[in-house]
Amino acid sequence: TSTSTTIPAPDAAPAAPGEATMLVNGNATSLSITRMNNSYKISSADIGVMLQVVNRDGEVVPLDADGNIIGTDGDVVVVDVSGARPNGDINVWMFSTPIQIGQGEISDDGKFSGRFEIPNAIESGSHRLVLKTTGYTGSESTISVGFIIGSGNDGSSAISVIIFTTLGVAVALALIIPATRRRRKRMAAA
Repeated sequence: TSTSTTIPAPDAAPAAPGEATMLVNGNATSLSITRMNNSYKISSADIGVMLQVVNRDGEVVPLDADGNIIGTDGDVVVVDVSGARPNGDINVWMFSTPIQIGQGEISDDGKFSGRFEIPNAIESGSHRLVLKTTGYTGSESTISVGFIIGSGNDGSSAISVIIFTTLGVAVALALIIPATRRRRKRMAAA
């Protein structure tokens, strides 16, 4: 659920599209990203996050050709967190210009599931989704995930059109040329 609040934006590490970074008590910490089923699985020593984007029709938005998460205004970011401090808070932000898009409470078992709409005010381009919560051990954890807002068109759709058009022309020529030659041979023989 989107919300407006006066909570100050967290300090968040930079993350380009396709990357994730994490600060624990303000210090950079290693994590890993696994891409599966058009989702990111982000794992650190303390916290795990599953992240994907769902469109207005409820369908998961596929990662782009480079494995980046893409979305547009009105799409929903689905976040599942594990390993957080039970009954703590989680705040979800969109950066470049920080906008809080939601918040929630961690369950008794250290998990959280939420859906957050990408606001209309977000311009197309590279951005970060920032999650701030407390890890199970009590450390302040801020995860930044880089992704693309907008069409996500990296030219692959234009390339696909060119490829399929070229293939279509080649198939048509492969069918027309032999038929034309046979017809000419018949006419010459007659």
